[in-house]
Amino acid sequence: MMKKIFLLLIVFAFMGCATAQVEQLSPNLHAKPILSDGSKIFLACPENGTYDQYIYYDSGKNVQNAFYESLLHYTNEVFLGETVMTWQDALQQATAKRADILIYPKIVQWEDRNTIWSGKRDKVKIIVTVYSIPEGKTVDNATLRATNSWFTFINARPENRLKTIVPPYVKSLYAF
Repeated sequence: MMKKIFLLLIVFAFMGCATAQVEQLSPNLHAKPILSDGSKIFLACPENGTYDQYIYYDSGKNVQNAFYESLLHYTNEVFLGETVMTWQDALQQATAKRADILIYPKIVQWEDRNTIWSGKRDKVKIIVTVYSIPEGKTVDNATLRATNSWFTFINARPENRLKTIVPPYVKSLYAF
């Protein structure tokens, strides 16, 4: 009986081994709240994530939507970039929309694995640049990373991991 209980405890311990991490690339930039409820934000759409030769269609839109949903908790003026664009194009569109802030996410890693069978984790890594248009400078850089548990009974997709990294990061940009 004790062996069964011990084995069950080991199984449950490994089921919760998902990670979420937000790493400030330039912590000195983030010394004060960056956004306020009156901020007008332009949110660029990142290019779709890839792994080897496989393109994860709609992954860019999923990232943009995760940021959009998180930002709507704090502000009503969020303009969405409708297509993938370069930094310069995003900055031009943000300026044309009279936005104060440009948020420019970039998918660096997007791996959707069949974790149930392979034990290999899904991985998401996004680099985010927050740019103040009136100041003409970058006010925050961060790397958002998340993985799922390697032992799971559910095949969660990388976009499910966005819920663990994007909302806390967006909240950190405000004074709350």
